[in-house]
Amino acid sequence: MGSHQPDHQFGPWRQVLWPVHRFELKKLIPMLIIAFCISFNYTILRDTKDTIVVSAIDELALPFLKLFGTLPVAVLFMLVFAKLSNVLKRETLFYAIIIPFILFFLLFATVLYPYR
Repeated sequence: MGSHQPDHQFGPWRQVLWPVHRFELKKLIPMLIIAFCISFNYTILRDTKDTIVVSAIDELALPFLKLFGTLPVAVLFMLVFAKLSNVLKRETLFYAIIIPFILFFLLFATVLYPYR
């Protein structure tokens, strides 16, 4: 009734390496793709940011920017997101968060960086 029997549908190797049923793949594969895309974008943007800052200012500015730039902005973003998540629907919240990022990157790529 309340006891959970171990699943013996998988062999011993598959139980350890890939214990995923076929019906679970339609959720697992998109999640794996999303995780890969997030990791890929984070790595590219982090390396690009470091390259731009080091070439524009100095490598000694990186810790200063991380402490007094990134940290306060991240805390502010978290507070704004928490407030908006209580007010907006999920889809509206997604667009309210993603549109400023898209606008910033477009503005940076077309105006700010070329005319520095």
